[in-house]
Amino acid sequence: MAEVVQHRIEEMLPELEQMKRIELFTDKETRVILKKRKAYEYKLRRKTKQKEDFLQYIQYEMNVLSLVKRRRQKTGFQFKKVEIDVAIINRIHNLFRKEKGPVGNLYIKMLQIHNRKPELWVLAAKWELEENLSMENARMLLQRGLRYNSKSEHLWQEYFRMELLNADKLRKRRQVLGLAALSKEEADISEEVLNGKVAVVVFIKAVDTLPEKVEFCLSFLPICRLFDFAQVIEEEIFSYLQITYPASELTWEAVALRSLKTPAELSQTISRKEREKLEYENQLEVAGIFQKALQDVNTGR
Repeated sequence: MAEVVQHRIEEMLPELEQMKRIELFTDKETRVILKKRKAYEYKLRRKTKQKEDFLQYIQYEMNVLSLVKRRRQKTGFQFKKVEIDVAIINRIHNLFRKEKGPVGNLYIKMLQIHNRKPELWVLAAKWELEENLSMENARMLLQRGLRYNSKSEHLWQEYFRMELLNADKLRKRRQVLGLAALSKEEADISEEVLNGKVAVVVFIKAVDTLPEKVEFCLSFLPICRLFDFAQVIEEEIFSYLQITYPASELTWEAVALRSLKTPAELSQTISRKEREKLEYENQLEVAGIFQKALQDVNTGR
């Protein structure tokens, strides 16, 4: 037992080191976290394991994750999310899987107690989508979570992302199998759903629920860029920003930077001279957008 626990503890050390390195936690705090985890790991390896042991460990990890997010907001440090945040989320997922009872039932029990924790609703929805392969259940969980946490930006963003992910899976399945090989239900799926229009509806509901938050609107753009087919949705979000927040510095900055070509995009041209010309013209275009913003927006920046 001791060797197994020691191995699990050693796997956690890089995560804790990163917590200290980017100053989210002190050395004393990480030692406390390690001590608590070690105690929980020993509990899970007893011959007579209790469901409460899993629930307590999961609750502790969720508290650590919430504290990490609060510290990030306070310090502004967004580094090493894979090494820290994702590691904690994966640990929570694994704890749910190790519990011998039905995982879905365990999530339900946790949500009955902690319905004001957006992170738990997201984890439960991800399990339904990725492990139980049920978009319907995942959608239902996110909708229920938003009834309790309507102001949670994270829940809205995950709901938007999952709807795009669902559309992406449906599109790829149709491309691989062909329309004739699909079930009648799949074949009857509308083009609007395949093009991600459900995600657009989620976006509209989100910004209606959390108005006057330009940063929140902008946060949906990187999610769109994860999907090749979502360029039209990205266009709709930009249109919404320009109509709703025409005097915002952040809107103009996003519009200008969107026009800036990456080195990879510019390197597609054959001639170096032509590439340099395009780079210069692109910079002029971006500068022109910023110049217009200075004329139209009353800013002290």
